[in-house]
This record gives sequence, structure tokens and C-alpha cells, in this order.
Amino acid sequence: MISPLHTSGSGNLYDAPATGMRRGAAQLQQAADTSAQGEVAPSTVSLQIQAEILVQANVAAARAVDQIVGSLLQQKA
Repeated sequence: MISPLHTSGSGNLYDAPATGMRRGAAQLQQAADTSAQGEVAPSTVSLQIQAEILVQANVAAARAVDQIVGSLLQQKA
């Protein structure tokens, strides 16, 4: 799920990626708990893969924000 864009200035640029990483970690924990109970169904494996992709995508978004902020700071200096 994509978080809404904050235009009020009250949101941090890293809020959406951090929320996505937490959501992915929670999904991964849920899939791990289900697997630990002996349920190794395709849906559990699918949830695990989705959680991994969610975390990776949000890490990439956080890195992109970091690069943009770094570029802006270099231009400002």
C-alpha cells in the first residue's frame, strides 16, 4: 500500500519508507509464526515473499530520499 503524500510539511520524508519497512517486517513475522506452527502452505510462502519485496522496495525508497536530500544539501552549500 502506498502512503499518501504529505504536503503540509509536518511529515518526515522518511515516514512512508519507515512505515513500509515496519509493515513488511510484521508480515514477515506473521509468515514465520505460521511456518513455525507447521503450516507451510503456498499462501504462507507467498506472504513471506511479499513481505521481503515490501521491505526491499521501502529500503530503496529511503535510499532515494537520502540521495535527493544529499544532492539538495550539496547544491545549497
